[in-house]
Amino acid sequence: MLIAIDVGGTFIKYAQVLEDGSFGKKGKVPAPVGPDADAGRFADVICSLVRDLSSEEKPEGITMALPGRIDVDRGIVYGGGGLPYLDKIPLADLLHSRPGLASLPISMENDGKCAALAEAWTGNAKDAADAIVLVFGTGIGGGIIKDGQIHRGRRLLAGEMSFLLMGMTREDLKAFPFTGDPPEDTIYYESYTASARCSTGSLTEKAARLKGMPVGTLSGEDLFVMAKEGDADIKDLLDEMYFQIAQMCLSLYVAFDPDIILIGGGISEEPAFFEGIGTYVEKLKEIDPVYRELKLGLCRYRNDSNLIGAVRHFRLQHGQQSLKERSSYENK
Repeated sequence: MLIAIDVGGTFIKYAQVLEDGSFGKKGKVPAPVGPDADAGRFADVICSLVRDLSSEEKPEGITMALPGRIDVDRGIVYGGGGLPYLDKIPLADLLHSRPGLASLPISMENDGKCAALAEAWTGNAKDAADAIVLVFGTGIGGGIIKDGQIHRGRRLLAGEMSFLLMGMTREDLKAFPFTGDPPEDTIYYESYTASARCSTGSLTEKAARLKGMPVGTLSGEDLFVMAKEGDADIKDLLDEMYFQIAQMCLSLYVAFDPDIILIGGGISEEPAFFEGIGTYVEKLKEIDPVYRELKLGLCRYRNDSNLIGAVRHFRLQHGQQSLKERSSYENK
């Protein structure tokens, strides 16, 4: 039995992964957030989960999908995404220092890259040598599959799609504060990133402001209902997002020449999301023949993609292959 953990900015999902690849006990707990949250409290939560999940059987190891850039060899987190207290933390060493975890192998990988690993292993990129996976949520996660393997880059930046710059002008650059104050500079700069233009988080925030509602009031599901009911403002907001994502797909296509680009994330459960992106991709393909072989698809795995990809990462890192697991996931 393997313990798989998917760390998000709000919840930490977990599952026992049995020998055949099926999930045993499975659930989620709140992630430590707020002014009192730190890496120590985070480690306490993980330690508690492991104790609970291994009460009847000792696990062979722990595998984790995490936000941020991950040094998979040294077990260090950089950035931390929605959990900034994990920045520069040697998390594997911290967990190994806790009672009961010292002897357990611990594998760690970025959450977007885990989603890409799941698709490359048994999902909709399993027959592709090269692929790009885009995962839309609070930000934009992703992964690049190169020759069947995750491509991380020397600085661990490959696939960090949230940081793509979009729509900035020279005048905007002149207005950039460069105050030396990172929070102020970052807030200004982030409005020109792909995350600000194309993520679910930015979409719901824009919609709330457009409707004069408090931020956090509307969910992605709410917006699609409003659009179906004929709300012209929300339909226009969604169309603009589809158009921006379509442009991103074409740019990534000519930069990397993948066999397929896959779209995932919770919002992709809504058929209109993929259809909207696809409509603009097809229109933009007509600009030049170079774009016309771009293949767009949906991720096979949704809520479980990070857990499945974390399992795959553990097997690869520890030189293991599990045909039983592969068969189980392929039959889902």
